[in-house]
Amino acid sequence: MDKRGTLVVQDDRIREILFQDPIDEGPAIRIDCSGTDAVLMPAFVDLHAHFRDPGFPEKETLESASLAAAAGGYGTVVCMANTKPVIDNLDLAQRLRRRCTELGLIDLYPVLSLTRGMEGRDPGHLDALERKALQDTVRLISEDGKDVTEDLVLLKALTAARRLDLPVSYHCDWGGQQAEEARRQFYQTTKKEIAEAIQSDTGQAELGRKILSYEEGIKQKIQSGQVPQAQISEAIEELHDIEQETRTLQSERIAKEELKPPTSVPEAISAD
Repeated sequence: MDKRGTLVVQDDRIREILFQDPIDEGPAIRIDCSGTDAVLMPAFVDLHAHFRDPGFPEKETLESASLAAAAGGYGTVVCMANTKPVIDNLDLAQRLRRRCTELGLIDLYPVLSLTRGMEGRDPGHLDALERKALQDTVRLISEDGKDVTEDLVLLKALTAARRLDLPVSYHCDWGGQQAEEARRQFYQTTKKEIAEAIQSDTGQAELGRKILSYEEGIKQKIQSGQVPQAQISEAIEELHDIEQETRTLQSERIAKEELKPPTSVPEAISAD
């Protein structure tokens, strides 16, 4: 239960927690938070962060990410291996952790990729690793947002993770060629249906209702497992692209209708 009290820190360690009146003696530095909304609590732990270091300084660096984590109250961070080069060996992970330790802002535990180079084909880099060597550096294995589409490759990687006593953080998405084909078919079918609507006398309001109907259809397909959850944003984005393309085509069709010459020419009126 939350309570108001006093925390006594000595030699970088919590010495006492008091829930009565503050003590008069003790620490040389006193921070009085009475009368404020300040809350004292342990630092947060982020189990899935993207530091982009090494390889992508335009997105993030170890220094900027560590500062951001500390400012947000995160004292321990687990960073993904989608860097350049990919963190798929202990040497790279240890170097990144040492750099972070030298900064002195947070505790960092780099993740090792599930397959070599995050290419989804070869988990052999895990075979030479020993559990003791990893304990101070690596606490997790992950392919981040990528799928391992080959069952035997995934099984081998998971078996190695079990031997190393390391948990695996895995995006259980429907990936690979199967997902690409499903997305392509969905896109083509939707586009065809809207194209047919354009050729009819569908107005803007009706077209809008059709778009909302298609969007609801996507969500239903996701819930039933026909379209992967991870691809919902991409699927809806494609839908909005189709909508924009449809409205453009519809406007062009209307403009062409307005420019068409009359189907019959009125007979000239005689001056007689």
